[in-house]
Amino acid sequence: MKILILADGNSAHTQKWINGLIGDKGIDIILWSLNKVDPLFYPEVENLKIISYGNIQGEKPLYAKTLYFRYFYDLVKIKNSYKPNIIHAHYASSYGFLGSLLNFKNYIVSIWGADVFDFPSDSVFNKWVIKHSFRKAKILLSTSEIMAEESMKYTKKSITVVPFGIDLEVFQKVENSRETFTIGTVKTLESKYGIDTLIKAFKIFKDKYPNLNTECIIVGEGRERDALVKLCNNYNLSSCVQLVGRVKYSEVPKWHNKLDVYLSLSRLDSESFGVSAIEAGACEVPAIVASVGGLPYVVKNDITGIVVEKDNPKQAAEAIEKLYLNTDLRLDLGRNARKHIKKKYDFNDNLRQMIGIYENSMKLK
Repeated sequence: MKILILADGNSAHTQKWINGLIGDKGIDIILWSLNKVDPLFYPEVENLKIISYGNIQGEKPLYAKTLYFRYFYDLVKIKNSYKPNIIHAHYASSYGFLGSLLNFKNYIVSIWGADVFDFPSDSVFNKWVIKHSFRKAKILLSTSEIMAEESMKYTKKSITVVPFGIDLEVFQKVENSRETFTIGTVKTLESKYGIDTLIKAFKIFKDKYPNLNTECIIVGEGRERDALVKLCNNYNLSSCVQLVGRVKYSEVPKWHNKLDVYLSLSRLDSESFGVSAIEAGACEVPAIVASVGGLPYVVKNDITGIVVEKDNPKQAAEAIEKLYLNTDLRLDLGRNARKHIKKKYDFNDNLRQMIGIYENSMKLK
C-alpha cells in the first residue's frame, strides 16, 4: 500500500500517525510538508520518504498563499512519479485544498479543528475552499464528534470519527509521594486557552486555604508568557506558580504525573478535542475543563472529571476545592478517566481503525 500524506510534518499529531503507520512494513509513505521538517522527528526507514520546503508559516499571508501554488507543481510531479494508492490530506483548508486540486479518486481528508470552526467563517471564498475539498474527497475523517457535526454544514457526506489517541504504555500513572497539592495544565500560552482564568481560579482557591502547601504548574510556551508572569506577580503567586516552558513530548507524561488535578479552561468555542486532558486522564489525573467545543465530550462531568463554565474562575476554584477536600472522589475520577480513555482513545486501536479505512478505501468504487 503506497500512501502520499499531505500534512505539517512538525505537528505532534502528524508524527504520531506516521510513526505508527510505518511500523507496518506493508505500508510505504511519502510525507509532503510545506514546512521544513526536523528529521529527528522520524526514524530513517525504507518505507518513509519526507519532502518538505521552507518555513511557510513564518511568511506573510499573501506570499504564503503564492508558495502554496508554487509547491503544488512539485506535488503534481510527486504524485505522477510515486503513483500512490491513497492520498491523505490532514487539515481540510490548506493541505486539503491542494490535495483536492489533484483530482485523485482515492482521496481522504482529515478535519482537524480550526479548518472547519474558524476558516470558513472568514470569507465566502474560504467557505468555497472547504466545500470543494470535501466534495473531492472520497472519505472524510474527523478527530471528534463535535467537529464532525460542524463539518456537516459544508457537506452531505458521512464523516468517520478517528480520534487522536494516545499511547497508554507511555501515559500511565506513576506512583509518587508528595505533600504538595498540585494543579496545572499542559497548554500553549495563548489567550484563547484561558491560562489567565486558571491563575485567577488558583488565586481564589489559595486565598481560601492560605496555609495549604499548594502549587500550580503550567507547562507550555507562547505569546502570553509575559502577561501571565505579570498576573502572577500582581497576585503574589510567583513563588507557587511554576511556568515551566516548552518541554519535549516524551517528557509530558512526567509533568502530568506531578499533578493532582489537571485544568483546561479554554475560552475557545471551537476547541476541537482536548488531547492534553486525555493524556492527563490516562495518568489517572482528573480534569476540570471548560464547557466549550469538544472538551465535554472527552471529560464526562462527575464521572471522569468536572465541567465548568468558560471564563468563570470562581466556578473553577470551587471545582478545585471539591477535589481537594474529597480525596476519594479525586482518585475515583482519575481511575474512571483511565478506563474511559482505554476504551475510546487507545492509539493502537485508533491506528488499526485508520489502516482499516485505508484498506477499505482501496476496495470501494
